[in-house]
Amino acid sequence: MLSEVSLLSATSYLSELVEYWALCLSSSDVEYLLGRGASEAQIEGMRLGTALKLPHPSGDSEEVRRFMRWAGGGKRLMGQISFPLHNQMSEVTGVLVKSAGAKDYMKYTRSGTAVSSFFFGVPMAMEALWRTRTVWIVEGVFDWFPLQRLFPNTLACTFDTLGWKQIDFVRRYVDTVVLALDMDASGRDGAELAQERLRGVEVLTARYPYKDPGDFWQKRGEFAFQQHFLEESQRLGLT
Repeated sequence: MLSEVSLLSATSYLSELVEYWALCLSSSDVEYLLGRGASEAQIEGMRLGTALKLPHPSGDSEEVRRFMRWAGGGKRLMGQISFPLHNQMSEVTGVLVKSAGAKDYMKYTRSGTAVSSFFFGVPMAMEALWRTRTVWIVEGVFDWFPLQRLFPNTLACTFDTLGWKQIDFVRRYVDTVVLALDMDASGRDGAELAQERLRGVEVLTARYPYKDPGDFWQKRGEFAFQQHFLEESQRLGLT
């Protein structure tokens, strides 16, 4: 159990912090997450939390100092919801934080060559990735929630395109990529760039009538959302 006064070695501080914050998840944040498309199983499975307190680090590595500078000693994070980011081994390699109701967010990722990639949703996706050799990729965490319930092999890249380390991840584990990035200009540009970077991998593009999957779910609800994307999966020859 994480101490209230000591946090972390250089290798474990992020994963311990995620677990600590998960214990602090507030009822108001749970209500907000449910309203944005998350299920209770997804909240628990991804260890979402509330950054109510930042324990003092016991280690003095450069990586811990880097995190503490980013967090402003914890002041920048107070009361925000945390979304852990993972590499292909389901190790916590970063964290995205945002305030309930706010559009802006902050993202921290570990430095160094040991961090080969990160996505949101890896722990709940890996078995399905191995089984299907296919991945659905969305941009944001709120796009991930409704689509992951339909397609367990869904990941959120948290960018408007795939970074090179994320490309390495995809090339290693799947043969087919289905892009469901945002439908705005940056999302379309990001999809085009991702296709260029993924040469040699089958890349398909899902279509839908709203800005992003999360917006679709909020405006049309679960049934219409799932019906549409099941039809898209059939159109793309995946089912």
